[in-house]
Amino acid sequence: MKKILTVFLSAFAVCMSFNADFSANAAYSLGDVNGSGSIDSSDASMILSEYSSISTYGISHFSNAQKQAADVNKSGNIDSSDASDVLNYYAYTSTGGDMLIDYYLAEKTSDNPSDNPDTSNEQEEKLKAFALEMGREINKERVAAGLQPLKITPYLMEISDIRAKEIVGTFSHYRPDGSSCFSILDDVKVPYYHAGEDIAAGASTVSGTLEQWRSSTQGHWQEIMLPQNTHMGIGVAYSENSTYRWYWETFFVQAARPLDGEYIP
Repeated sequence: MKKILTVFLSAFAVCMSFNADFSANAAYSLGDVNGSGSIDSSDASMILSEYSSISTYGISHFSNAQKQAADVNKSGNIDSSDASDVLNYYAYTSTGGDMLIDYYLAEKTSDNPSDNPDTSNEQEEKLKAFALEMGREINKERVAAGLQPLKITPYLMEISDIRAKEIVGTFSHYRPDGSSCFSILDDVKVPYYHAGEDIAAGASTVSGTLEQWRSSTQGHWQEIMLPQNTHMGIGVAYSENSTYRWYWETFFVQAARPLDGEYIP
């Protein structure tokens, strides 16, 4: 049985494109870092690039006005959480939301319990619910494109959960021990012709993460929409003191046979 592994499909937020050419006359409102008059993924990309530049080299490319626009959570620092908030707001407005970003963020802080983790067991249940929500949204996208929905299994969800936790510390398609991400996949339990992995970090919502993958130029969306894929596993991890806080992982496989416990989420 010939197997194909799709590797190096990462959503390294710090690798998003960055354009340092700014209009001298641009007006920078909160979140609108490039002064375009709208808030979208390019603003999040610029924030992440600025954060990377400051963290790595201690160099800022932003004007004072841009720094104020980029610090959307008003913490006094520009970091990945600002980019995450911008991505979430962009996803919100893309689906018809019209609340100003100031009010959106204020409501998100008070209404979104996922940003204020409770006990570890409660948080784990919320993360599993997020994973299932991601599975449903991926299938909606596939069905809308005329493709078959993907099935999940307890085993695929289990290994995706492990991988999501692993990328908190090692955001890579290589595992902490240096082996490939596919080393976790038991091909006796899951005989397959093709396997692929998408990872993402920074966004705290399903819609925000899907937007990262949709706008990626590294093959993430192509893997999600690959017609021959039959199954998927989804994992979500949250770590308050980590670089990006939110981490998402999906395994996609073209299975050689029906799998134990499979169902469409």
